[in-house]
Amino acid sequence: MILEKENRRLLTYSRFASLSYLNYYNKDGIMYKELKNALGLSDSQIGPQLLWLRKKGYVKTETQKLDNKELVVYYITEKGKNAYKSIIEWIKTLPVYENLEGG
Repeated sequence: MILEKENRRLLTYSRFASLSYLNYYNKDGIMYKELKNALGLSDSQIGPQLLWLRKKGYVKTETQKLDNKELVVYYITEKGKNAYKSIIEWIKTLPVYENLEGG
């Protein structure tokens, strides 16, 4: 199995890890600050990557108000889910995957 060219651009830690978290928190979404802290990244590391993911249609954002503060919540899109699943399936075809599974 060969990974599609477009999905290869997702194979950076910050992009793929972001998609992983967003896929996990699919319905609830995840706030920017929570995602940044979970990944252990700085604003300058995560911000441009989330912007790239949004521009490419892998994620979407919604602004929610809480105690007079505007919070940005990120959600994975259908395109993002499909790309994430495609990458996971590709990883499973790699010879090193068997070693990860303990095989």
